Amino acid sequence: MNGTELTPGRWHTSHKPVVRYKSFLYQAVSWKTARRVVAKVEFHFGELFPRVGFIAITLAADNRAVVRFYNKRGTAEQWIKEGKQAVAMTRLSCHRFRANEVRLWLSLIAYNLGNLWRRLVLPARVATWSLTSLQQRLVKTGGRLIKHARYYWLLLAESQLTRGSSEACCGGSRRCRRQRDRWSVRQSRLP
Repeated sequence: MNGTELTPGRWHTSHKPVVRYKSFLYQAVSWKTARRVVAKVEFHFGELFPRVGFIAITLAADNRAVVRFYNKRGTAEQWIKEGKQAVAMTRLSCHRFRANEVRLWLSLIAYNLGNLWRRLVLPARVATWSLTSLQQRLVKTGGRLIKHARYYWLLLAESQLTRGSSEACCGGSRRCRRQRDRWSVRQSRLP
C-alpha cells in the first residue's frame, strides 16, 4: 500500500468524505497467531489529517461489511447504555426472579414510551436529545401550576425549557391527541 492509494486526487471537488478500506495481517506480541485488521481511512474536506480506524477481527467478510457490522454493534451498545442510565434497566436488586422480571419489563416499557415520545411528539431540535437529557430538562423540571377562571399558567423553575420549546412540545402532543380523537371517531362509526 503506497501513499497514492489513500490520498484524494486533484479532481475531487465534492465535499463528501473520501473513504478507503484496506485489510492486512497483524500479530501483536501477546497473540499466538496473526489476525486480520481492517483499516478505514476517511479524508474530510477542509481537514488536514485523515480519520483512521482499525478493527482486529476474525470475521471473514468484505472490509466495508466488517466496518458496517461494528458500527451497528456500537449503535446497539449506545442504546443499551441509554437504557441503563435513563430508566435503570439493570437495577434488579430484588431477591426473587419474578420481581426482577417485572422490574425489567417496567423499565423496558418506560424506555419504549420515552422513545415514542421523543420520536412522535417532540420537535426536531429536541428529538435528538438523550432520554436522560429529556428527563432532566423536561420531565424533572420543577414548576407551579396556577389556575385562573378560564386558563392555566405553568410557571417553571428551570431556565432550560424555554417558552418556544415548551409550546413545540405541547403542539406535538396536540397533534397526537387530534389523531387519537380522529381514530376514536372512526372506531365509533364502525358497525
